[in-house]
Amino acid sequence: MVRFTLRTALTLGALSCLAAPLVALDKEKRAGPLGKPGARAAAEKAARDALAQLAKGDPGWKVRMEVLVTLVKAGPAAVPVLEEALKKEPLAVRTLAAQALAVMRSPAAIRKAVIGYDLSALDSARLGHLAPDFTLTDLSGKACRLSHFRGKNDVVLTFLVDDG
Repeated sequence: MVRFTLRTALTLGALSCLAAPLVALDKEKRAGPLGKPGARAAAEKAARDALAQLAKGDPGWKVRMEVLVTLVKAGPAAVPVLEEALKKEPLAVRTLAAQALAVMRSPAAIRKAVIGYDLSALDSARLGHLAPDFTLTDLSGKACRLSHFRGKNDVVLTFLVDDG
């Protein structure tokens, strides 16, 4: 309960920082990929449809991940929809909108990783089976694959969150 309250407080505190418009995204970039007619409207609709999945309550972590990927794929055209959601949507929607905006403001490598995330691999681990292979980057920037540790000692993963 304390963890949930702290996470909620931190999320709400971050909302005020993320609610400002994205200065780097000018109107031309918001027009959509390659300036195609209707691309912006399609991206905005995709963002609204994705956020609507969260408006009815907590659908679970898998749906939240799918929505996050959808929002980041929608690109800069989704920013006005996300900013609007920060102002008037329920907490679950505001939280995910803030997370999506944070990813959109992050370095290109992070955006690319989210856009390229294989949603079919989501929730593929099974009790009693080998864990699916994955690659993570350590604090020094070196890529580490889980498969490098197969047949060795147990592996304990610790995820550190850098909000800075």
